[in-house]
Amino acid sequence: MLPVVGQNLKPDELRAMIKDAFGEGGPAGRDAVTVRISGGDRLTAQIKAKGKVLRLFTHLDQLKGK
Repeated sequence: MLPVVGQNLKPDELRAMIKDAFGEGGPAGRDAVTVRISGGDRLTAQIKAKGKVLRLFTHLDQLKGK
């Protein structure tokens, strides 16, 4: 998903953001986002994300403001 939302960023910028969000170990196993949508009588949506992913998306959001 990162290549889509951060498509205007240079590879070095992406690497720096990933390192800042996930540390030296990288994102493996700590970068999960789960989206579940259920229909029927009522439409419900549920999003679960691990904390490190939220930090990465916060960085991306801050760059959009520049």
